Amino acid sequence: MKAEHNRNIAFLLLGFIFLNISYLAMNYAATGTWHLQGYYAILMVLVNFIWGLVSWWEKKYDFARYKTFWHGLYVLAKTNLLMVYLTSLFIVLFGLTGFSRFHGFGTFSLLFVFESLLLWSVHSRFGLSVSGAVKKTKEDFVLNFSISLAAIDYVIFLLAIYLVNYLKYNNFILVGNGLQIFLYLTGLWLLTSEWTGKFKERFTKNIYYSLSPFIKSGVLMALTMALLVFAFGLFHYSRFYIFGTILLFISLEIPFYILFRIYRSESEEERDIESREEVLNIFRQEKLEPVKKKITEVKEPVKNKLQDIYLHDNPKLLHFIDKNVDTHNIDAGAAKVLDTHTFYNIRILENRSLDLFINLHRVNDFRRINEYFLEVHKKIVNSGYFIGCKTTVESHREQVYKRYPDYIAKIVCLLNFIFHRIFPKLPFLQKMYFVLSRGRNRILSKAELLGRLHFCGFKVLAVENVENHIYFIAQKLKTPSLDLNPSYGPLITLRRVGYRGQIIYIKKLRTMHPYAEYLQDYIFEKNHLAENGKFQNDFRVTEWGKVFRKLWIGELPQLINFVRGDVGLIGVRALSEHYFSLYPPDLQELRVQFKPGLIPPYYADMPHSFTEIVESERRYLENKQAHPFRTDLVYFFKVCNNIFFKKARSQ
Repeated sequence: MKAEHNRNIAFLLLGFIFLNISYLAMNYAATGTWHLQGYYAILMVLVNFIWGLVSWWEKKYDFARYKTFWHGLYVLAKTNLLMVYLTSLFIVLFGLTGFSRFHGFGTFSLLFVFESLLLWSVHSRFGLSVSGAVKKTKEDFVLNFSISLAAIDYVIFLLAIYLVNYLKYNNFILVGNGLQIFLYLTGLWLLTSEWTGKFKERFTKNIYYSLSPFIKSGVLMALTMALLVFAFGLFHYSRFYIFGTILLFISLEIPFYILFRIYRSESEEERDIESREEVLNIFRQEKLEPVKKKITEVKEPVKNKLQDIYLHDNPKLLHFIDKNVDTHNIDAGAAKVLDTHTFYNIRILENRSLDLFINLHRVNDFRRINEYFLEVHKKIVNSGYFIGCKTTVESHREQVYKRYPDYIAKIVCLLNFIFHRIFPKLPFLQKMYFVLSRGRNRILSKAELLGRLHFCGFKVLAVENVENHIYFIAQKLKTPSLDLNPSYGPLITLRRVGYRGQIIYIKKLRTMHPYAEYLQDYIFEKNHLAENGKFQNDFRVTEWGKVFRKLWIGELPQLINFVRGDVGLIGVRALSEHYFSLYPPDLQELRVQFKPGLIPPYYADMPHSFTEIVESERRYLENKQAHPFRTDLVYFFKVCNNIFFKKARSQ
């Protein structure tokens, strides 16, 4: 301890020497002489006093307390800035207008360089990290300065002072004493922020503890300005200007900080599970056995409890379940019926303990829907059933029209659509959406709901509208999808079969609801293919998606694939693996011998059935084998004729 104390004294003496060398060097640079003229000698004493006061207060030469070189550099920069402010404050207060700004700012800039070199040499000698790559814990964050919060807070401060200036002078330009008041308040903002530590990260659930430094800082600014006005006779300064600025500043920064705090509380731990890597992390210890029908002795059929207790007041739902699930052969002890949106009520259930899980609470109120489905997946035995519901888009619209007149309801529905459907899909607005909504009352399409279930390892057996709620019955028949990541934003990447059978990733603008790519098997089983080779009654396509498809807007991002060489200009469509599997084996082999194309032969022949599509592509590929360039040229002009003159459009 004594050795460390002596070392700190030595550093302090070095700092004292560096300060005075810097002061004299700047004096020589400014005047051409080492001799201190006029009040420069008095100011040198003042600078030394301020340096000693700040160094003692901040313990700036106790280098052992710095965790990294960058942490120490930050403290040195902060303390030198504080000294610049205090020196400037004395100069302005005493009207020492002849003092060289180059001299003043240069002194502390040169001192910072000397101190930085000293800090570097000390840290290098004692083997301390200079990289700053230190793993932070919650305790460490208490010491850390939030630069983003400080920057935004200062912008709020500027907004407050310019608004008050406008109210007083009807002008945003700082005139008269306004500029001096601005400098005083800026310095006080810096000092009081440091004294109260209001920009340090705090992990406290008590909002009042978090807000107290902001309130204290504002009060200290007001008291200090009052003291300065009284001590130095600055009574000609406008009290409205000074205290109005501080009051407005506090009024603006407190609600901002509350929103900032909520925003920062949305940590990575609160994100939904939306990638294969996150699913793998959840199921790392889960090795699912092959699907087997669990044979158990049924002591009391769950049908009795559903009929007499749980669903006594909802006979339509009971009838829907009876049609699709054999509730006579499920024991009541292996079934659970809840009405909850709380994860705790699901997590406490034993893994693989249930044959039937019913949650009567709508999915729309779950903040992390995928995590919820994956938790249920773990609680159900293989081939077990999961029954849940969501409110329909139509019922949401009906509620709005019942509550408001038609002209207001249209505006509300539009705003709801923007907020609940567009905001969650844009990365830069998604977090704001969940901060404001907390994930409640989300508008989910039927395609997104069923797609999420398939992504999380369920097969949807039945869907039905019961009392303005869409109820689903899903069965655990597979592991969660680990082959690809779901698409959610406006620009999507689709996994497709390309040249030589290699998987390529096609870029498109979204024309389907999120998670729709997981429903190809479901749609094919339920609806099969239409005459044009696409799925019949495909509810996965959005209304704006239909417009995009007619105008080919959704295909524009494929130009990226064209430039990258994944696709050619003319060629067969790039198909999903499921759709590709529907083709005859010989055509599959023929297809992978060529690159897919931006413009398919479909628009040249305009086939009306899947069989005709197959034959159209076969003719094109066989012709291309014999005459590659000529075939593409002929098909290009045929496509142009059909599109521009015969108005051929995508469905």
